[in-house]
Amino acid sequence: MSEPLSMRMRIAANILEEFNDRRNNGGAIFPYTGDAPWRPSELRREARHVEDEEQEAAERDLMVDELADALCEAHNEVNSSDPFGPIARILIENGWRKDI
Repeated sequence: MSEPLSMRMRIAANILEEFNDRRNNGGAIFPYTGDAPWRPSELRREARHVEDEEQEAAERDLMVDELADALCEAHNEVNSSDPFGPIARILIENGWRKDI
């Protein structure tokens, strides 16, 4: 059984306030006040943008984790007779490239 409508309405209001605060702290061109009117269509459109941002952040976090693992592996393989970037060479050999 779902929560009562009144409780879901309060949760929705809290979410709208959180989103308004996030936009205002992010330097939004048109800041929203606590009483900003929202239409469902606007909120759904903004949800798609937030979802894209969240996906990008998750992908960056995953890439950082993968790079950290690769660095650890490369560090373990370092040949001390190669003082000119052995870790970088190992990473490049394993397919790591700088995105432009």
